[in-house]
Parts: sequence; structure tokens; C-alpha cells
Amino acid sequence: MAKEKLVGYFGKFTKVDLGSDITSGSTLEEGELYLVKQIDDSASALPSGVEVGYTFMADGTETLATDDVVQKMTQTDLCDLTKWGLEFSSDEIDVTTLCDDSKKYIAGMVDITGSSEGIYAIGTTDQPGGFANAFVDIVDQAGKGGTVSVSKIDNQPLVALLYKQKSDSVDETVEFYVAPITITSFSDGVSGSDAQSFSSAFRIAPSNDIKLSLVKIKMS
Repeated sequence: MAKEKLVGYFGKFTKVDLGSDITSGSTLEEGELYLVKQIDDSASALPSGVEVGYTFMADGTETLATDDVVQKMTQTDLCDLTKWGLEFSSDEIDVTTLCDDSKKYIAGMVDITGSSEGIYAIGTTDQPGGFANAFVDIVDQAGKGGTVSVSKIDNQPLVALLYKQKSDSVDETVEFYVAPITITSFSDGVSGSDAQSFSSAFRIAPSNDIKLSLVKIKMS
């Protein structure tokens, strides 16, 4: 079977809003992504093998059992971005002893950082809870003398879907990271005739509810 080769044009950085709990008797929507919060041990309607804290795509036939609980992952594509990246690393811990004949190491805790670059877009880059708002208040006025809304600095952890492949085509594989993140830097500026660009760094944020994962879904 031929292997799928991924290119950047099919990637996305998507901000996720988790809806309220969806519980017993509710029917899920076909093609939507859901986060699992609780599984009915005796008669779950969720896909076989799914675990709490992970993501699945519904086929529209799932009517939740008594103790099933999920949240819908509503996505907003951050189309101001031109690239994103993740870097995984772990410390090397030296465990060499006097009886060893060569140096010996074990891997320590994993550290995960991320970066993104984009073209500044009014209404996206400066949206409430977005990259700029993580470090500066956003003052938005609707015309001269118009109503003013102020979005105070908001750097609460976000949920992001970092797509490597996003497609609705049959037999293609959708692949993305589910990542709880905190924005750690934002760089803005203007340069001559170039497009106004920005860059931002982020770090995986600890979460008791959402597991960092690389998700693959074979479309059908």
C-alpha cells in the first residue's frame, strides 16, 4: 500500500472551544470531534477502545449511554499563521557507576515547546484570548464615539489542534496533535514593504482533562 506523503499546505493551527458536557441520551454529530470525559463501563456508546482524556470523531450513530460524558471540540482555524512547529526533548541523566565499562544514560522528563509564525490579521491575531491578547489589553471601539470593549490580558491555557493533514476525502488520513498549550512569547513589528508578520512561542500546559496526543483518523 502506498504511503501518504504530507506537505505543509494541508496543515492547520486550530483553536478549540470545548462546549458544555454532553450526556446520556444525546446523539453525536457526524464528522465532529469530541473529547471523552467519562465512559459508561457497562453499556458505553462510544467507540471501542477510546479512553478518558482523548479525542475521537463521531459517525453520527452514537447515542450516549447513562454514564457517557463528552465535550464537542468546536474549531476556529487561525488562518493568520504561516507555520507552526513542535520540539520534543528530554534530559539525559548520567547513571554511570564504577562497575560500568562505558558511560550509561537514561532519558529524563519530556519537555515540549512550540513555535508559530504568521501574517498579522486584524480580527484574528488580536482576537480576545489570542496571541496578542496573551500579553496586552485589546481596546476595540466601534467607530467615532462608538461602544468600546476592552479585553484584558488573557493568557489562560488554550486547547489547540495542530494539523499535519486536514481532509474530508475518503481513504485519506487526517492527522493532528491535540495540545493543551500556554502562549509564552509574542513578537510584533513592521518592516518596510514586507507584510506585517508576528511570531509566537508556546509550551505544552499541564492538564488533568486533556491528554497530549497525536491522533490519526482514516476517513471513510
